[in-house]
Amino acid sequence: MVPQPFVNAFDRLRRRCQPQRDNAPDAALYWEALSDLPIDALDEAALQLARAQKYFPTVSEWATTARALDNIRNLPTQQRCKECAGRGVFMVQYRSGEPFDIAVCACKAGRLYRALGNGVLPLLKQQLKLSDEHRIHWSEWFDGDDA
Repeated sequence: MVPQPFVNAFDRLRRRCQPQRDNAPDAALYWEALSDLPIDALDEAALQLARAQKYFPTVSEWATTARALDNIRNLPTQQRCKECAGRGVFMVQYRSGEPFDIAVCACKAGRLYRALGNGVLPLLKQQLKLSDEHRIHWSEWFDGDDA
């Protein structure tokens, strides 16, 4: 049985990305593939994808976004920064629908990563389990992007 919070997130995403389509994806099939991920991460990923995607995401796109959000949420936190919530990194979403990227924040928590230099970026990418389509860099590197 598909949990109601997932159905709600799925329907919200479907209304945004595929309004009035007869061949709409099936929530049960998506749940079958995504059920190993936390509901709150799937819900937050649905909101992020609804803002950034033109078309309904594939299972892989939804899973990748949910995993990244869950991994970021599980990083140890310092003091609360409005950009990264004290985690030192945050997701950069694009209105164009391009794959999201990860930015290292300029706050106190992010300075811990920055102190390690550029060598920490591939390690963060590996820790967050990001594919090659996702970039990770200092937050100022993304200034002016279509975020």
